[in-house]
Amino acid sequence: ACYVLASVALLYTHTFGLMVLLAQSGFMACRLLRGRSAGVLLWIGLQGIVALLYAPWIPVLLGQVGSPAHSWILRPSTATLVDTILIFLSIAKPPWAYPPPDWTNILIAFFAIAAVLVAVALARSRPSADVGSDAATTLNRSERVLFLGLWLVLPIAAAWLISRASVPVY
Repeated sequence: ACYVLASVALLYTHTFGLMVLLAQSGFMACRLLRGRSAGVLLWIGLQGIVALLYAPWIPVLLGQVGSPAHSWILRPSTATLVDTILIFLSIAKPPWAYPPPDWTNILIAFFAIAAVLVAVALARSRPSADVGSDAATTLNRSERVLFLGLWLVLPIAAAWLISRASVPVY
């Protein structure tokens, strides 16, 4: 119930939420292709409930996407995608950067340290021994890395590809 509520709130809050759900569904598809079918039927059911709860907004979404009000969004180039990755990695400074230059290095250091800590925690983590969990539903290390990779890459890549192929949304 909490997943459905959070997903529906995400979709109603911002259209980019579709890309996040796409990444999560991509992960489940990869699990299924690897022969790990545990939880797939539950996942499909949850996505169906999310879709039903979001369905009233779909006509509005289609109207927004097809609206000339979005004509100010430029079609992104490959350089735009590279710039986005560099900004996310704190290698490049975004053009809209608010913090004064003296704070920028502190923020870059903070996010770099946080990224290293997350990577170390991910590498050292072991499957949980929760009550009721079994090997079929517990994620192994490669699945956790796959999930993180899809969650970080797929939303951005999907928005970029949609923007290149049809309506600019990037």
